[in-house]
Amino acid sequence: MDMKRLFIADDTEGFRVLVRKVAESHDWGVTECENGRELLDALSESTDPGVIFVDLQMPELDGIETLMTLADRCDERQIYIVTGGPSTNASAAELMSKGKGLNVKDVLFKPIHLNRLTEILGTA
Repeated sequence: MDMKRLFIADDTEGFRVLVRKVAESHDWGVTECENGRELLDALSESTDPGVIFVDLQMPELDGIETLMTLADRCDERQIYIVTGGPSTNASAAELMSKGKGLNVKDVLFKPIHLNRLTEILGTA
């Protein structure tokens, strides 16, 4: 069986490390990215179906720009939008992304509870 792959795009190192540790404990391979540009590069080099966690607020290429580029590429991976910001921004990002055909599963608000993270990784 192929290893499941999780792509994390978040400029907060502590968040990436936490998610990576939980994911690896559930037999996921993890690709960490500090911004949307790194994520898009990593995804273009990978054929793994995987799951994407994308933060809305990142330097260089923010979450909305990243999501819109993924929509243009017709990416079919499962996506979780991550934010520590206002729910209105997250709702707008979710609606735009789904409207563009992306497979957005949920919006995750920081801090994410460990149980929720484990549930996502267990069912994806």
